[in-house]
Amino acid sequence: MVEHVRTLEKKLSEWSRLGSADRQDGDRIQEIVRLTEEVSAAFHQSLARCATPDMLALQFNQYHHKVDRLIDRQAWPAPIRQALDRLLGELLDGRAALIDADRPLPRHERERLQALVDRQLPVICSAIERHGLPAVYGREIRHALRNLFDEKALPELTYRHKTYVPLLIGQAMKLDAKSTSSRRKHHLLELLVNCNLNYMGIFERWRERREAEIATAVKQGAEETCLQQWQQTVAHFNPKPGIAFDPDNGSLHEHMQVYLRDCRERVDQRQHLLSTNKPWARLLTKLLIGDLAVRFRYFFLAGDFDYPTQQDAAAAFCEVYEGKGGKRLSAHSLTKFDKEALYAPAR
Repeated sequence: MVEHVRTLEKKLSEWSRLGSADRQDGDRIQEIVRLTEEVSAAFHQSLARCATPDMLALQFNQYHHKVDRLIDRQAWPAPIRQALDRLLGELLDGRAALIDADRPLPRHERERLQALVDRQLPVICSAIERHGLPAVYGREIRHALRNLFDEKALPELTYRHKTYVPLLIGQAMKLDAKSTSSRRKHHLLELLVNCNLNYMGIFERWRERREAEIATAVKQGAEETCLQQWQQTVAHFNPKPGIAFDPDNGSLHEHMQVYLRDCRERVDQRQHLLSTNKPWARLLTKLLIGDLAVRFRYFFLAGDFDYPTQQDAAAAFCEVYEGKGGKRLSAHSLTKFDKEALYAPAR
């Protein structure tokens, strides 16, 4: 078997050194084609002699890597490239599951995958925009797939992505075929979660949208309902096992569940604090809401409250203070700006 491979490599090297006129020699090309057939037969005989599954997988990956290197050596003319592709196909026949999924994808496989992305990605992004879905998801999908083909970026493009990317694109192309519906935004999110597009940009954009939605719900007194609805929605997603855009990162489903669980814990802690009867749990004040609002704004603008947003600081402020007669404060009453109402307290 080794002799067959060496002979094929020798003939390919000789062909590479020929002048442009000699490369058209049909006999030389036919000899290379014949050698690829002999190598294919030798590979099959060698693999048939493997005594254990581990030995078979090891031997197969060695042969597979060798053929990948031959194909990537240079731009072969059509007859030689077809013969090498046929050699690769015969080697893979019924053995694709033996490929080491973490092996870097060779150039010829990378080019084929990139051609698929270049062809289908604009269709997917156009469908997202046409149906009025959040454009940020389309931009992040584009960044994620482009990132795969950047050799300096992570994750590294491997044989795992040869299976994953066509699956993701195939599912995403269904967005273009479906008619517009009120649940389409959930169809897109379900696609991203179920195909585990755990590119962190996707999660960060989702988290930003949820934070804005929860902040609005807080003003309306519906924070708990909002969180409950999202926990139920995410819980009903059904991620496909064993697939991921980035296998070294947690799943998108897991990131979402952790975020919602943290939000729920903060709500529960706040409710527990408000419901306790211990006198030291809250600060009692006789100040009116206008006086508290002016005081809160002054200290927040002075930088005395170390919170990322004014809304977060207001929520924490309300957890501590209790008005006369047990009256509860709201973050909305502290942060809304009514010039006439605040004028007298400010003076």
